Amino acid sequence: MAKLIEEEAALVGIGREPSLPPVSSIPSATSTGVTTQQRPTPPLEVSRGSPDIWLYRDPQGNVQGPFASAEMSLWLNQGYFSGGLYLRRECDQVFITLSEMGKLYGRNPFVNLPDTITPPPLQVNSYFQNMSSPSMLVK
Repeated sequence: MAKLIEEEAALVGIGREPSLPPVSSIPSATSTGVTTQQRPTPPLEVSRGSPDIWLYRDPQGNVQGPFASAEMSLWLNQGYFSGGLYLRRECDQVFITLSEMGKLYGRNPFVNLPDTITPPPLQVNSYFQNMSSPSMLVK
């Protein structure tokens, strides 16, 4: 079990410097709502506030997404994301690092495993209860 946790920690990039894929290689929303690149799979039909839909902040602080867990997992496995990447699920109110999200899940958060529990949505009051500066609120 400990080895599995260590392998999952390596997958979420703990200890690596943040690196993101080139903008041209990741679909991003435009003002018209059209993405810059076709997605390889049809979009999932998921209700608003899904724990399987993700958004992240790029190096310029812009929010990118929404993206399905499968897409995020693919980019993580390709080495585009590090543990320092700020992200949130559609159901969350705050952005946290990929490393923190991995700790909440106890594994790679983009992979759904049988018989595992998905952490509840992150709420502002509960998450920042012990923090002095809530800087990653959803805006």
